[in-house]
Amino acid sequence: MKFNKMGRACKGDKENRFLLASKFNELLKNPLMCIGLNPSTADENDDDQTTKRIRKIAENQKCDGWIMLNLYPKKSTDPENLKNEEFNEEISKKNIEIIRENISKYKESPILLCWGENATMEVFKKAFKDIFWEIVCKKCFILDIVKNKMPKHPLGAKIENFRELGDKDFMEIVRAFNK
Repeated sequence: MKFNKMGRACKGDKENRFLLASKFNELLKNPLMCIGLNPSTADENDDDQTTKRIRKIAENQKCDGWIMLNLYPKKSTDPENLKNEEFNEEISKKNIEIIRENISKYKESPILLCWGENATMEVFKKAFKDIFWEIVCKKCFILDIVKNKMPKHPLGAKIENFRELGDKDFMEIVRAFNK
């Protein structure tokens, strides 16, 4: 991963963002790995509200940076705009490969599941099925579980609610994706 002078890295293009990362010091050894829903406006130069919150969570967890990944890499400031999005197998495969690469590289890093309630849309359900096998045996964390049994998005969540994802909550998430 190549970082700019601000300690940020981004993989993607105008339509898709596969990864956004920030390191707090020279080396990135223990980043907070975050799996959100889909990318918004943040990039290698600017934060959005979500990445500002992720930074606070990473600092609170004594991580040396963060890596933002997503269930699906299509950029949109409103996930509702993706409701009728046709699932792109090629883009999803590339996204999964980048997730796999980073989970493998940072084996001991905490993984925060934080995609929020909109993940029940068809495009995200298909993406979750691919990502499931990458996270099933890993140490995952959540900020909370929302009404539809999905992991809470960082905005509106209390940082102190950061906790390990238990088996019961994990199974609730899996069931919610299979409805």
